[in-house]
Amino acid sequence: MDSTPFRTWLHKWWILIVFIAIELAVHFSTCTVYELHRDAFMYIDLGNHLAWGYHSTPPSIAVMADLSRFLLGDNTFAIRF
Repeated sequence: MDSTPFRTWLHKWWILIVFIAIELAVHFSTCTVYELHRDAFMYIDLGNHLAWGYHSTPPSIAVMADLSRFLLGDNTFAIRF
């Protein structure tokens, strides 16, 4: 057994991964003119007050918002990411 399944998978899909990385880099470096929408502010507030969710939003959104603010900070890029 000379190759692992990950290396086989990477050998097949490397060009697609490169294009995705380039597209994300271009998008994140040029998308700076938009401000946060009111839904983003709602998700941030839901992350501040974790609950089991409401009828309009599932609880996973609040957990992900809180986790992203913990890991990446409070800047606009981190909240959008």
